[in-house]
Amino acid sequence: MDGQWHGLNGSRLQSMVEGHTARSFDGALSSLHVHVIEIGGLVLDQVREASRAYTEWDAQCAEGVIEREPAVNAYDARLGEEQLTLIARRQPVASDLKAVIAMSRAVAELERIGDHARNLARHLLSIRTAGTHPAAG
Repeated sequence: MDGQWHGLNGSRLQSMVEGHTARSFDGALSSLHVHVIEIGGLVLDQVREASRAYTEWDAQCAEGVIEREPAVNAYDARLGEEQLTLIARRQPVASDLKAVIAMSRAVAELERIGDHARNLARHLLSIRTAGTHPAAG
C-alpha cells in the first residue's frame, strides 16, 4: 500500500495519534492539577479553622477540624491513586513525569500541613480538658 493506510500516509496518521494522545494526557494532567488545587483549598480551610479555634478558644471549631481530617486524608489517597494511574497508563516523558512528581510532593506536603492543623486542634481540646488556659499563665 506504498506507505498509506486508508488514504493517510504514515507520518500523518502518526501525527494524528500523537496529537490525540498529547491532548488526552494534557487533559488528565490538567484534571490532576485541579485536584491538587482542591486539596490545597481543603487544607487552607483546615489551617484557618484550627487557627481560629486556637485564637478564639473555640472547642467546637477545633472539633470540626478533627472531624474533617479524614476527608483530607481520603482526598490525598485518591490523588495518589490518580497520579499512579496517570503514570501507568500514559507513561509520560521526563518533563511531564516531573510535573506529576512535583504535584505528588505538593500533595504530600499539603496532607502533612493538614495533620498539623488537626494536631493544633487536638492540643486546644486537651488544654481545655485539663482546665488550663494559655493566657492564664
